[in-house]
Amino acid sequence: MDIKWIEDFLALVEEGSFTRAAERRHVTQPAFSRRIKSLENWLGVELVDRSVYPTQLTVVGREFVEPLQENLRQLYSLRNAIRVRAKTEQMLTLSTQHTLSSAFFPRWFNLFQRENPGVGVRLQASNFHDCIDYFMAGHSDFLLCYHAPDICPALDNPALEVLDVGEDPLLPVVSPQLLNRQQCQSLPPGPVPLISYPADSFFARLLARSIYPQLDIELELCAETALTEAMKAMVLTGQGIAWLPHSLIHNELENSSLLRVDLLPDLTMGIRLYRFKNAPSVLAQQFWSSLG
Repeated sequence: MDIKWIEDFLALVEEGSFTRAAERRHVTQPAFSRRIKSLENWLGVELVDRSVYPTQLTVVGREFVEPLQENLRQLYSLRNAIRVRAKTEQMLTLSTQHTLSSAFFPRWFNLFQRENPGVGVRLQASNFHDCIDYFMAGHSDFLLCYHAPDICPALDNPALEVLDVGEDPLLPVVSPQLLNRQQCQSLPPGPVPLISYPADSFFARLLARSIYPQLDIELELCAETALTEAMKAMVLTGQGIAWLPHSLIHNELENSSLLRVDLLPDLTMGIRLYRFKNAPSVLAQQFWSSLG
């Protein structure tokens, strides 16, 4: 059971609408609905009556609002007590996307650790929306994420400070095996097999807005995954074409196990670090100042 499911349900109770509650929780409505359903599956009961409009709770849902609120308060109280006890630890907490956690963060953070060898980091890696949720709820010192204009208005917040710490092109790549099977050095004729991201994911929204409208080839979806490492593995075996971050595939491009498709457009994403301006941690301030 994930604590954010309870937070989602209580947001739904307060807002009285899936749409407004999803906006408040900074997720798409389909993702929000799935999280409410996950809570119901875990409890083994339906909390929301989906047969009526506007949104109403079931009898069980209404009965469980107050106990869930109290349990959540107790969990927050316990968390605060643990944080007070651990305040002296030399540890930063950073939320980030899965791809950045493996492809960008290790080398980047190593530069800081060379001058501050006693400092560690708790890395909270998840999908784009969840890592933003975690940071905005105050569970981490920093948020490290890809940036593109208008993708996440919640981060255009006057309470936040931001640093641009890098760039990462999203490149169209294919394996030599796929080209060799067609006995040519260009894309195969007809529909091109595409390995893509779920429609409500960060990368899928970028591609739909900035890449796909430019294409003059026909793409045929053959596989879909939210995990870039899994996508890279499928491209390496010749299953199709995909747009992948350069930081994840630079070794494969150098040894030619993956090839960049020069005729197709790419997209350069910014990499940004966020923090709250009023964050009290001396260690977090030291880290931030070292990057300025």
